[in-house]
Amino acid sequence: MSVGQLMKEAYHIMDSTPADIHPENVLEDFTPLTKGQYPIFNKYPKFIVDYQVSSCSIIISSSSNDKT
Repeated sequence: MSVGQLMKEAYHIMDSTPADIHPENVLEDFTPLTKGQYPIFNKYPKFIVDYQVSSCSIIISSSSNDKT
């Protein structure tokens, strides 16, 4: 697939996405990266962070059960 075809498809998807689930209603405007050190990314969606914490808790609890 060429870059042109990819861009065409991306624009088609953006144009045909319903407003209630369109990314522009959820995402902030893009900002350029700063020069020098890469900035810390701390804007993960809460549901992803909660899922990761839950998964880690399950692993830790099953690990501690295996040792006893």
